[in-house]
Amino acid sequence: MIGLGLGLALPHRRISASLVLDTLSVMPEAWLSLEKVKSDYDGPSLRIRRDSDNVETDIGFNGVEPDTGAILSFAGSDSAYVSRVYDKTGNGRHWSQAVAAYQPKALNAGALTLHGTKLVLSGGRLLLDDTSGIITGADGATILSLAATPNTSGYESLAWATTANSTRTELGVGIGSGGLSRVGYFRVTTLGTLSTITGTQAIGLNELTLSIVTANYVAGAAAMYTNGVSDGSRSIPAGAITDVSAEIATPSADISATVAMCGVFNSVLTPGDRAALTDYALARKAA
Repeated sequence: MIGLGLGLALPHRRISASLVLDTLSVMPEAWLSLEKVKSDYDGPSLRIRRDSDNVETDIGFNGVEPDTGAILSFAGSDSAYVSRVYDKTGNGRHWSQAVAAYQPKALNAGALTLHGTKLVLSGGRLLLDDTSGIITGADGATILSLAATPNTSGYESLAWATTANSTRTELGVGIGSGGLSRVGYFRVTTLGTLSTITGTQAIGLNELTLSIVTANYVAGAAAMYTNGVSDGSRSIPAGAITDVSAEIATPSADISATVAMCGVFNSVLTPGDRAALTDYALARKAA
């Protein structure tokens, strides 16, 4: 099952004047995380549903982190499920799930779902409310994922692939020892051929790892970076693509992982942008 991570629940404090998205030369089309990543974002972090009576409420921030105290106060000893994670770019491309059976869990019988000291959303799948213009391919596309390997053996490689399936192709970011065990994927069309990048960087068990995949559809090339280190490249079909849908979904049955953030950019990231995102991700990893 998948977990969508956040960071530590910290005491109330003033928000830094400059957060990670403030430092980038390009903005993502959509950003999935629970923490605040843009200083002028003034919306909530997530929306939860209390299992006992199905009442829902928005959860804000405690500093830059989601207010876990508000979750506990709202649900008490009950369980709480997530119906929406708000897009932290301010673009309004939120990640939602209306079907209760598919909603990730944030609180299990009064206990926060944690990965180490970090709150995660366990299980389920979230779909983008609006996918228009998410990936055009005109100037390239970048998908990044900060994911944690599960606390079991055998999952030591990152992979990125597009897999033809009827009229669609899937861009995925995943962790797995055999093939692509997806932790998230984005459905796009018109690529038509298989393109796979498999990383060579060792990944520790139960450890957060940042994967950045840059697909330049003008140049017909793709590259992957693992924790900031160049980690594989591949020729890909050149030309524009159009997106059909996008979601973060439960991966293959043989893997359980945590996704702490996922971003979609409609341009190839500069070296400076990659470095800023890597520094941010590794700082959260060490927190």
